Parts: sequence; C-alpha cells; structure tokens
Amino acid sequence: MKDSEKRKNIIQLTLFLLALVVATLLLIYFSNRNSDKYIFKIDSNSIPIAKGNSSFALYEHTTELNVSRNLLNNPIPTNRIWSSAVFSKFITGGYFLPYAINSNTEGLHIGIPTIIANEKNVTGLIGGEYLTIKPINGEISSSEVIEYSDLTVKIRFYTDNSEIVFDATFIQGSPYIFIHPNTDELIIEGGVYRLQEEEKRLVAKRDDNTIGFFTDANFVIESDKKAVISSSNRDLITLGIYTDDDSEKIVKEYVDNEIISIYAKPTLTLTTTNLTYDFTYAKDSEEETVWGLLPHHYINNSYDFKFEIPTIRGIQKYTTLNNQLVVSFPKSQLYTELKNSTLTEKQIILLKSMIELENESTNFEPESTYFGGKKLARAARIIQISREIGAENLSDNIREKLTRELVNWFTYTENEEGKYFKYDTKLKGLIGEKTEFGSENYNDHHFHYAYFLYAASVIAKENPDFLNEYGDFIDLIARDFASWKRDDPSFPYVRVYDWYENHSWASGFQKELDGNNQESTSEAINAWYSLWMWSLVRKNEEMKDMAEFLYSSEIQSTRTYWLNRNEDPISLGLFPKGFKYPKASLVWGGKYEYSTFFSQDNLAIDGIQYLPLTPGSVYLKDDTYVLRDKGFISDKLFNSSSGQDSWKDINLMYYATIDGLEISSIENLLTLPLDDGNSRTNLLYWIFYWGNMK
Repeated sequence: MKDSEKRKNIIQLTLFLLALVVATLLLIYFSNRNSDKYIFKIDSNSIPIAKGNSSFALYEHTTELNVSRNLLNNPIPTNRIWSSAVFSKFITGGYFLPYAINSNTEGLHIGIPTIIANEKNVTGLIGGEYLTIKPINGEISSSEVIEYSDLTVKIRFYTDNSEIVFDATFIQGSPYIFIHPNTDELIIEGGVYRLQEEEKRLVAKRDDNTIGFFTDANFVIESDKKAVISSSNRDLITLGIYTDDDSEKIVKEYVDNEIISIYAKPTLTLTTTNLTYDFTYAKDSEEETVWGLLPHHYINNSYDFKFEIPTIRGIQKYTTLNNQLVVSFPKSQLYTELKNSTLTEKQIILLKSMIELENESTNFEPESTYFGGKKLARAARIIQISREIGAENLSDNIREKLTRELVNWFTYTENEEGKYFKYDTKLKGLIGEKTEFGSENYNDHHFHYAYFLYAASVIAKENPDFLNEYGDFIDLIARDFASWKRDDPSFPYVRVYDWYENHSWASGFQKELDGNNQESTSEAINAWYSLWMWSLVRKNEEMKDMAEFLYSSEIQSTRTYWLNRNEDPISLGLFPKGFKYPKASLVWGGKYEYSTFFSQDNLAIDGIQYLPLTPGSVYLKDDTYVLRDKGFISDKLFNSSSGQDSWKDINLMYYATIDGLEISSIENLLTLPLDDGNSRTNLLYWIFYWGNMK
C-alpha cells in the first residue's frame, strides 16, 4: 500500500474516532439537559445511584407486605392511617372519619365512635362500638391493599382458603363505604347497633346515628343483632351514615356514585395555600357526591353545608360537590434568619463570648439520626447567629467540624459502623444505621431528617464545593419523607403527610387500635421549614412550593387540633369542658391527650410542641394564646423547687415571645440546663430578639 493511501486511511480513522467521541459527548449533554437534575438516576430496580463522593449501603427490610402484586414495584406507602393493612394481616385502628375501622378473623368492624371527654384525654375509639361484616361460613384470615389514592384505600378480604370475601373502599371524609362482595351471602352482626328494616332497607341504628345498607341485594333480619345479605349477582353494597330525615335524603341521593379515588393538588397564591381535591367516580366523571370537612378546613372557608356529624377531630360538616373541591389555608410567613438590628453592644459581646465557648465545646457524639441530627442543627444555628451578628470568624472551628460530620454521614464504606444511611430496596426509603424510636419502621423520619436538611442548608449556602459533592445525596434525605414528585420511583409521595387532615403522622407501620399518632408538631413544622431552606439552596421551585404548602397547612392543623388556638373550640366540637388542659400534645387517629410518650412533666408535655426554636418557629408567637399557656404553667416554669429543670430553656424561649428580656435574668440564662439540641447562643439570641422587638 502506498504511503499516501496509508495517510488517507489514518486520517479517515481519526476523523471517525473524533466523530464518535463528539457524538458520545453530545448524547451525554442532551441526556443530562433533558433529565431532571433534582431526581437521582436509578438502576433497573429503582435504586438511586449515588453521585459525587456520597454513598449509602443497601438493605432489604424483613417485614412482610400485604399488598397486591401490581403494587409491589411501587414505593410502599407508610405513615398512613391505613398502613396497618400493609404491614399486618388486618387493618387496625383506621379512622376514616366519620368512621372507625378495625378487622380481625371475626370480620370487618365498622363504627361511629362516641366522643368521651376525660381530664387528660378525649377519646373517640372504635373499641367495642361497631357492627361486623363477615362471610357466611368460616373466618376472614387475611387482607391486602389492592388500590389507593391520597384519600382512599381499597382492601381485599380473604377466607382461610384464600377465597375473596369482598373488597371494601374506605374514604376519608366520606359518609360512604363501598363494598363489592365476592360471595353470595354475607352476615351482618349488629353488636352495639340495632338492626332493623326501614323503607325496604337494612339499617343499623345507635343513638342519633343510622348506618344504611344501600344495595339491590336481598336481606333477611334474623334478630336485631343479626342479618344476612344475599345476592347471586353480588351487587354493590354501599354503607351510608345519616342522622335525621334531611341527611338521609342527601346521603340516599348520591349513594350510587361510587368514589374510586381522591387526589389532592396543592397550589400557592400570595396570601393563601390552596388544596384542590379531585374526585374520580366508577361510572361517570360528572357524578356528584356528599363529603365532610373538618374544622381546620372550614374555619377560613365558606361552603353550603347540608348536615354535620361529631367526630374526634371536631364537627364534620358535609357539603355536596361534583368532581372538585378547593380548600384554602392562610399562608404563613417564612424567614431564613431573624434579623436583629437593635442588639445592644453588651448583648453582642455576650453572644460572641458564647459562640467562642460553644465553638470549642461542640461535639457530635450521638450516632442515631435523631439525637445525632439535633446536634447537627444545633451547630448550624450557632453558625447562622455568628453570621447575623457579623462574627463569622468566631464559628470557623464549629463550621469545619460540622462539615466533616455531614460528610461522614453522607458517605459509606464497607463494614463501617455508626453514622451512615442505607437504602431500603423493599420499602424504598433511607434508614440510618443506628435506629431510634422505631425509625427502622419509618417512625419519625420527618423529625429526624429535618435536622440534617437544616444543617446541610447552612453549610451548602456558603460552600459550593460541598453542595456540588453532596447536594444530590441531601436531596435523597429530603425525598425520603417529602418527595414532591408523584412519579418518584424511589420514594413514596410525601411519605408522612395526611392529605385530608393536613398534618403529618409519625408512625410508619401504624398497628395501634388508637390509630396513627403525632406528638411533636413543632418538629413536623421544622421538617417543612428545613425542606424550604434546602429548596432555596437548590434553587428548586417545585420543592420550594411543596415546602411552603406543607409548612402553612401543618401550622393550620397544629393550631386547630394540638395548640387549641381556636376562638371557640366548643362550637367546633373540640376540647370539651371535661378536658382540663388548654391544649393537646399527642394526637392519635381516635383520641387526643395532654401527655407525651416519654414524660408526664408539664414542661416536657408543652415543650415538645415548641422545639427546635429557629427562624422557622415564628408562627408560635400569638400573644393571646401564649399568655393563656403561661397562666396555666407558670408555677412549674418559675418555681425553682418544682423539680422540672429540664425543658425550662425551651419553655422560657416560648414565653419570651411576649415577655422578652423580662422572662428571666441573664444570670439564670447562663446556668440554665439546655436541651441537647439547643445552645446557649441560640437561647440568648432568641430572647434578645423578642426583647428588642417589644
């Protein structure tokens, strides 16, 4: 071959290779350009692929799942009022208001609980107050979730030989339960309800409530405690509750319009956060229904209500609608910092001395995601305050230590022990290696992980290299409890949030007869505040909008059902006179109480509703109700012999929103025991801020 031909072939080969390289680079560029940079790439099993220097372990939860095969590839919903149906054979303590649901081998139990006020709690539990639906022969041996939406779930019940007994659809806020039998006959046991016939319809009556069985099937009443419904066509059975002739007419009018799903869509305006509920019906999209709203829904909105039913969450008022209903909540103001331009020279000197002391003494010993997370956020708040008073250099040491600690949490090496996360390939979530308070079963994830988001937001705001290396991993932490995309393949959509009651639930698997629960509303609100802080760093508008909605709506429900910041709670059916405390601290599906899981001390019961106190806690200031609370607890707060020294720092900070510097002497503040997530710097700055605002 001639030299000229060789050169020609070499040039052609070189050009070909260059073209191949360019094509590859273009493919990568446009692939990245068209992908969502806020969503991790995933492998074929929807497992996130780590980027930068971050990494996590892989783990498969050992729990059994009671869901249909078609749901197994989806992120498994936890923290729902019906999660017990997923993680055990039966649904336990499902409070689909106005109904309370329970099930076991004896059948499906349905009731309208009686509301009972006691000194320290108000209950509306299912207990033994129910009627039962069961197969004509044998028992119900198990059940599984086969469909769900934001406000509905369909559960299939089986006999001991794996035959389907019926499917039941439960709907939050609806007076209806829809049952599709798969057998010719079902037994209805009245229990505390009296069974009788009215207008050729089987009904169950107790007190003022009537549950009607609306169906084309035949029925035979054997006694006032037992009836048999039979139909070879296996006709739909719709249970509908009503209280008088007028409500009966309304419930009867829409009884055939079977609801199959309700989805909620949040939107924002300048002054409100709005939630649109979209209803889908089995037959026709233009059907109508009747649906109940709770006090937090209607105290700021007007609707044409037709009737009402008392529930554990107050008076549920019913209106008619087609396929949409919009609820609006007041929009709560968010602040990245508490600007204090009126600090005195002495206050600044004292704050600087505290920062210097805590700059050296801060440690990160706890290895669990809760107590470890609190230490992270504590350090981050000191860094923020040093910025706010123009003394950033004083927190250099704590800034370096915090950055190293976050990097340690966000990286995993084989056989490592302690501070790292693992991805649950079965339930699709992140779990810290050292678990606490049932976090391995998805309890309290929003409480724990908010502290990580808060700390990461403070560091990433001023450290672009940290953001570049670990930003995607921190997105994972946010998505675990607050994934803002419905089509997220790796995490459930806003895991912890109840789209009907508009607050979070803390229990992941929820297996209690009392229902799901949440204790610390302030830590729940801190979750949405920290998500908002992180969204600002990420410049992610979709995350930011979701965070703002969740923050405002959780505050609305917190004010209504926990803090009792209601002008007239009795008129709402809340906090009746038999309940002797001004507010609740622990709300369950079927009760609320003035109590905590860990202490019966008043300062702890109150304080768990306030911590952590950050710029995201400004919503707590409301002079009328803070004064009310202070009058109730002042003897415990200011009496040094009360034996309740712990939690005083958190409570004093709460009451400083009205008393400012008068809340306590500086000498006392400098020696007061502190919560492990609080710092002397934060305590002083907060009290100085409100004192200078007076």
